[in-house]
Amino acid sequence: MKINIVENKILELVLQETEDPILDRGSKLSKAKSKFSLEVDFEEKNFYITFHIKIATIDNISITLTHKSTFETGDVISEGFKKTHFPYVNAPAIAYPYVRTFVSNLTLNAGYSPVM
Repeated sequence: MKINIVENKILELVLQETEDPILDRGSKLSKAKSKFSLEVDFEEKNFYITFHIKIATIDNISITLTHKSTFETGDVISEGFKKTHFPYVNAPAIAYPYVRTFVSNLTLNAGYSPVM
């Protein structure tokens, strides 16, 4: 089956400063904290990977975003395909770099340390 990623969209984006610092003052290495969930939805010849992400950074900002990637198939999506690893493991791995790049560029261009 031929599969292509055809679209990436940010459906929701909130970036705001927070008064709840996550920086562990006793640690020399502090990282952003995040929560992550994933949805997979199917249509006849398309399926969608939707990431829901919440990030709290060492710069005391909070980022909430929803990112949707659209995959197009050459054939009608079968029930067998829906039960394979591809839509739940491989497709998210293909879509994730788009999300990572967006968040990194967003934080850097907004004047904060880039979140990787």
